[in-house]
Amino acid sequence: MVALVLVAALLTLIGIIRVKREHEVLRLGFQLSKQSEHVRKLRETKRQLEVELSTLTSPERISRLAEQLGMEPVPPDRIRVVRRREVATR
Repeated sequence: MVALVLVAALLTLIGIIRVKREHEVLRLGFQLSKQSEHVRKLRETKRQLEVELSTLTSPERISRLAEQLGMEPVPPDRIRVVRRREVATR
């Protein structure tokens, strides 16, 4: 009778361990799925931001905005390069 109880307890323990592992596998699979979706959304956002950056920094757009603000091209002989002064460090 004791052997039968021990076998039943052992089988119950094995069943509990197996169910716990299956639960862990399902939980990790769900977590992986959520993270994969998050990565997909981040990549889509990055792509949209790259398109927006490309649009906003296009030379044609900048020229058009400059003209609307009354700016005009400067002849090359009027361009002066201003160098940053080095600050003396102690």
